[in-house]
Amino acid sequence: MRGQRRPIWEDDGNCRGGNWKLKCSKGDARHVWKELLLAAIGEQFSEYMAEGDEVIGLSISIRERDDIIQIWNLDAHLNEKSRAIDRVKELLPDVTFTAIFYKEFQTHQAFEADKVASLKG
Repeated sequence: MRGQRRPIWEDDGNCRGGNWKLKCSKGDARHVWKELLLAAIGEQFSEYMAEGDEVIGLSISIRERDDIIQIWNLDAHLNEKSRAIDRVKELLPDVTFTAIFYKEFQTHQAFEADKVASLKG
């Protein structure tokens, strides 16, 4: 994660954003993780992001069957103008993802309850 952000959607630096979730086979996960991590460090997503948006981190969720790699962005409202997934496909042309979708953090069912509780507390 960039800066002092923690890899949780509730973090103040993340809560306006979201992430692309990429589901891949366990056999591909290590390669996908390495390539995306190097791309993020090397600012290779910059020209694929909408103006005012940026990749703020990556995370991986190890699951029993397929693993899920997440690309976190700063502003969920700009995700449709982004071409981050195009960059992923350019970097990993031989990898077949079983699912690719975007999740806006503010749509998380606990989002409003957590924000209201933090404002009261």
